[in-house]
Amino acid sequence: MAQVQLINVWKKFGDVVAVEDANLTIKDQEFVVLVGPSGCGKTTTLRMVAGLEEITQGTIMIGDRKVNDLHPKDRDIAMVFQNYALYPHMTVRDNLNFSLRLRKFPKKEIEERVLRAATILGIENMLDRKPKQLSGGQRQRVAMGRAIVRDPQVFLFDEPLSNLDAKLRVQMRLEIARLHRNLGATIIYVTHDQVEAMTLAERIVVMKDGKIQQVGSPDEVFNRPVNTFVGTFIGSPSMNLLQAEVDSGRPVLSGAGYSFTIDEKLHRTLKEAGETKVTMGIRPQHLTPTDDPNAPGFDAVVDMVEPLGAESFLYFSLGGSDLIAHAQSSVIARGTSTRFTLDTNKLHLFSADGTRRLG
Repeated sequence: MAQVQLINVWKKFGDVVAVEDANLTIKDQEFVVLVGPSGCGKTTTLRMVAGLEEITQGTIMIGDRKVNDLHPKDRDIAMVFQNYALYPHMTVRDNLNFSLRLRKFPKKEIEERVLRAATILGIENMLDRKPKQLSGGQRQRVAMGRAIVRDPQVFLFDEPLSNLDAKLRVQMRLEIARLHRNLGATIIYVTHDQVEAMTLAERIVVMKDGKIQQVGSPDEVFNRPVNTFVGTFIGSPSMNLLQAEVDSGRPVLSGAGYSFTIDEKLHRTLKEAGETKVTMGIRPQHLTPTDDPNAPGFDAVVDMVEPLGAESFLYFSLGGSDLIAHAQSSVIARGTSTRFTLDTNKLHLFSADGTRRLG
């Protein structure tokens, strides 16, 4: 396997900047997930690594080779697509061995590679079937097997689970995680699903508008997002945001309908930085209803209840902002005025425009 480096990489389509000055190192045998909304540049970045898109500016290294001008077949990578891209007239066996036959591998080695990949993926009893005889999950396994038999330096996955139903996506996430452990592979994986990113990644690369916003472990991007975009994109349900003013004398943040005491050291940091207004973030898990009318917090009317069995999410408005709270049960009814309290130790504070983390 090999590490992958993007050094000052740009991609422009005419006047449109698809990827802006991307700098990223993916270590040997690391599982890195590129995540972000549609149009953020993640798939374009993957395609530049694969050689399917020419870069406008910068350098891409795979191992110790600069691959800017190398044809995709010469980069020693394998790509798994969203649409499987299987040959419908070929059996599973022939789909798996097709690239090896083109490269004129010895017949015995082809058989060994195909059987090894099929065994890893649990499809060894399907080798004589055609793709139309397989389920969606089985077809995706074949697509992954076709990449495995090539024994590449780098595996590239482009939203491979998007066509599967929710239950099968969970199962295939486990399969891909197990595949990474078994092969010790370098994997770059693209998805718009932040749950997939959090589940699979050793490191997550969050992108927006062609720019890398944050690179870090799932724990880092969840607990210390660098801006409000990362804070709201990572985590489900999304992080709540409120605009607040910093009290000049007391360690207090206040806004329409609420007032919270914060750590004195943090208050001092905000004052020394000249921050008079901030964006306050709190995840739904740390905003909860309470039966104590005197608990620090605020009152609000529940607009909607989302019961999920053992827990519920409560939707309401405060000071013009739509918020979500977490409850352990669904006993609170829609239209009920409820006291909500939050864990001030779990607050995330950002600049007023949301572009940078504070404190």
